[in-house]
Amino acid sequence: MKTLLLDDDQIFLTVAETCLASLGAEIVKATTEAEIAFDIARTQNIDLIAIDLNMPELDGLAVLRTLSEMKFRGALIIISGEKNAIVSSAGVIAGKMGLKICGAISKPLNMANLSECYQRAVAQVKHAKHSVDHIKLVQKGDLKPFYEFQPQINIHTGKLIGVEALLRGYDDNGQVFGPRAVLAGKPENISDAEFSIQLFDIFCSDVAAMRAKGFTNRFAFNADASTLESPNAFELFRDSARAHELDPSGIVIELIESHLPKDEAWLLEVMARLGIAGFEISMDDFATGASSFDLLRAGAFSEVKLDASLIQKSATDSATAKFIAGVVEVAKELDIRLIAEGVECTEDVDRMLQLGVEYTQGYFIAKPAGKDDLQTSYPFVDPQAKTAAC
Repeated sequence: MKTLLLDDDQIFLTVAETCLASLGAEIVKATTEAEIAFDIARTQNIDLIAIDLNMPELDGLAVLRTLSEMKFRGALIIISGEKNAIVSSAGVIAGKMGLKICGAISKPLNMANLSECYQRAVAQVKHAKHSVDHIKLVQKGDLKPFYEFQPQINIHTGKLIGVEALLRGYDDNGQVFGPRAVLAGKPENISDAEFSIQLFDIFCSDVAAMRAKGFTNRFAFNADASTLESPNAFELFRDSARAHELDPSGIVIELIESHLPKDEAWLLEVMARLGIAGFEISMDDFATGASSFDLLRAGAFSEVKLDASLIQKSATDSATAKFIAGVVEVAKELDIRLIAEGVECTEDVDRMLQLGVEYTQGYFIAKPAGKDDLQTSYPFVDPQAKTAAC
């Protein structure tokens, strides 16, 4: 991976350069000057940048801001001797800027920590390039959208409580693509909102087929924010369900917190009308956007979903674990179902049980399946068995 290092400590730079090179990194430049780093990032295809938060002339947060404005899409590692709270805050800020932080290296340098951060960066860059390559392969309109369904279960019993519809698409050769490729292939002559409702229609068709076979659990659909901004948003969802003779009860419309419409009054009205009609509303990726507990209390939400990044971070960050425990209590108070996403191993299950989480989804729990392959319950690994480590 083409790697750029920025730190005001020349000795640390030399050590970090040697260590990263031993891990397989191609060091393009190790510099103490931010402007040199910016020039290289602009003109060369850099995969990874490691930056110091505490620089004398331009601090690391200002560097992050500049990289965001440059639309840098590689991986980032923070170098810091600061307190954990500051490093954590920098990571959150970077995420809101659209940057990808893969970890933090403390001073003095710890090789095990560096190796872990570097491997995460490698995985992140490979994933990003894979996604971009797939999208480039797709000609607009060529993909046929379809849905797979990821089970959501009660981790105490292993019983299925619902499924989330995950968008997929296949080409004429049968190759399957993810949601980014499908959305990138949207026909140019229709709006994002119209395309979202077309996808909802496919979803409703699948739900009708599964209900006809006796499948009575909840079905969740990820709605594009632009659909809710439409003046007839409620009618679009209602009429599509009616066209398939579906009772909206048990249909969950997931709204991504960071993409909610800015007009809160309109959002609350649409949510209330959908709720009155029988739809359930879920706030997806909770705590990744700017919404507050006030919106959760005011809106007609029946469900809140904790983002996978929170679940993973709670393994090493006590503040995040306490935050999750707090959300659990608020959800109970408001009588809102809470689902933890991204549960990937028995340690995650243990931790969620300890924090009071009851419902989860993730590849460790159950992988997405076609509409004809879903089960009503899933054999569940005893959390104490520790057969699948994080």
